[in-house]
Amino acid sequence: MIEIAQELPQPSEGQRRLFLKAGCPFCTKLVVFLAAAGIQEKVKPIYDCPPVREYVAAVNGGKCSFPAMETEEGKVVMLETSDIIDFLSKEYDVAQEPLWASRYFDEGMFVVFSALFGYLIKQEGGYANAKKWFAEHAQMVPHPCPPEGAAEVL
Repeated sequence: MIEIAQELPQPSEGQRRLFLKAGCPFCTKLVVFLAAAGIQEKVKPIYDCPPVREYVAAVNGGKCSFPAMETEEGKVVMLETSDIIDFLSKEYDVAQEPLWASRYFDEGMFVVFSALFGYLIKQEGGYANAKKWFAEHAQMVPHPCPPEGAAEVL
C-alpha cells in the first residue's frame, strides 16, 4: 500500500489528498463547498484512475467510493460527502449556513440529479440495472480521467 501511496501526487504542507471522480454529483457538491468556503487550497485534488482506486480500496477494507479524502497518509475518510464537509468545516472553522453558493447547488442541481437518478433506477428496475445503463451509455458523458496508470492533479 505504501508503494501505491508514493506513486500518487503528494500533497503540499498543510494539504490533504482529495480523490475525485469527474461527473460525480457528490464530488461536485464537495468542490462547490470548498470553493464557497475559500478552502480549496487545503486539499490536493486527484483524479479517479486505476492507481487511485487501488489505493482508496487498499486503505478502506476493499471499498472504493468518491469523493474520498485522506486525513493522513493511509487513512481515508470517504463514507459520506456530508461527513467530509463537516470535518473540513470544523477543521477550518467554516460556518456552512452563510455559504449561499453551496446551498444553491445543494438545493438545485443536486436535487435535480437525485430525482433523475431515482427515475432511472425505477425505469431500469433497480440500482444494479441503472449502473449497467450508465456503463452502456458511458460514451454520452466523456470522462476526463487521465490514461491508465496516471494520477493527475486537476
